[in-house]
Amino acid sequence: MYNSCVAVTTAQPNAYDNKADENKKNVSSSQNSLSTTSNATSKRTVIKIGGMHCAGCVNAIQGYVSDLPGVSKVEVNLANEKAALEYDQSKVKLDTIEKAIEEVGYKVVYEKLVLKIGGISDSSDAQRIEHNLVHVEGIKTLSANYGNSQVNVEYNPALLSLADIRKKIGNLGYEVLSETIGSSAQDIEARKLKYLFFVGIAFTLPVILFSYPEVFRFIPFAGTNISAYLAFAFASIVQFVTGSRFYIGAFRIAKMKSANMDTLVVLGTTTAYVFSVFNTFPTPVWHNIYYDAAAVVITFILLGKYMELKTNGKTGSIIKKMLELQPKTAKIKKETGEEVEIPIELIQPGDIAVVRPGEKIPVDSTVILGSSTVDESMVTGESMPVSKKGDNVIGGTVNKEGMILVNAAKVGSDSFLSQVVKLVEEAMGRKPSIQRLVDKVAGYFAYAVMIAAFSVFLAWYFVLAAGATAMAIIPAVAILVVACLCALGLATPT
Repeated sequence: MYNSCVAVTTAQPNAYDNKADENKKNVSSSQNSLSTTSNATSKRTVIKIGGMHCAGCVNAIQGYVSDLPGVSKVEVNLANEKAALEYDQSKVKLDTIEKAIEEVGYKVVYEKLVLKIGGISDSSDAQRIEHNLVHVEGIKTLSANYGNSQVNVEYNPALLSLADIRKKIGNLGYEVLSETIGSSAQDIEARKLKYLFFVGIAFTLPVILFSYPEVFRFIPFAGTNISAYLAFAFASIVQFVTGSRFYIGAFRIAKMKSANMDTLVVLGTTTAYVFSVFNTFPTPVWHNIYYDAAAVVITFILLGKYMELKTNGKTGSIIKKMLELQPKTAKIKKETGEEVEIPIELIQPGDIAVVRPGEKIPVDSTVILGSSTVDESMVTGESMPVSKKGDNVIGGTVNKEGMILVNAAKVGSDSFLSQVVKLVEEAMGRKPSIQRLVDKVAGYFAYAVMIAAFSVFLAWYFVLAAGATAMAIIPAVAILVVACLCALGLATPT
């Protein structure tokens, strides 16, 4: 009797345990399905952003975009002007993120490309190209015209390269005969800065000449009221025409209740300009006129931004030049013995390529017939050619002596050059911990500079030069202008 009771009491908990296990499995499976759905809608991408020039810009973009619903991660790198995004496609679209970046005052950069295509015979070919490529990640717009056999592409250079586009078109059975690359956003911005700099120089020089009558006595109207009014006119053009980009940037960042380099430049130069205007009319007080300081600061900051942009452009062009080391086409030997010239993107592992003296080896290969010496200086830096017979050769190196047949081993993203380019891009895009710290500090740096400038003004006005407004303004303006966030942001390892 005792034993039977034990059997009954132990059987019931087992039944409940089974139900509990089933409930746990159901909950677990539902959680797994939710996790799978979340992973399916989550997307990572990279976009290129133009118009950034300091760590304050980085913080502005990261802060504004990260507040969008569905955006889980935003990491902006000032050095390569790229932003790595992670977001939920079911809650926010990429177009919405791009519009948010534009609202902050920056722009998402897309490159334009015109391709001349061989093999387009009618509208069906054009539609086929559009249908297969318009949804490729990285392509914003694409239109094919069978009338002139051209394809116009607007694409994201952070996700796609010209070689990728050529390969995708080649896979459809068409041939890219030529390509015309439109001016990049970086080149357009550099031309604007160069133009503004020369305009600034043209109007800043008269301001300097009129501002020092005791030095430039030979200038007509030197030291007269007319020269002061002319200095005011020329300085106004520099302040509000040449320097308009700083006012626009400062206004946009102020709407977000933040500050950056534009804020400091506007505060410093406007203070000097307004103080000078106050002492110009109705009768000029020459020792309190500082039009030259405001004009020179704006003009040379523009020069610095132009030089910085060109330097960044050269860094980015290294990657392009590395990719250009590979030849555009290769001669492939068919089983029939016939040689066919095809684009480099269409080479497959196992293809036999013919490389004659003076030609570049198309892809990473193995020499299967013949012997020669190969110039590998692009890889090793060694100027002396290396003897090759049955050895591995690297795509882009130059065959110096005899004709050789090579068996393609690594093509596309697996090639040596592609791997080197990938490492360079990763090194440029990776943000070390010290850079993250600098970005965080820079968010408060502009406020600290403004507080320091105001404190210096008060110290000079009430203590060091009691009541002398001009003596107090100059050191305060100097602090605002010299304390540039760019130096803080770019000096750290990137």
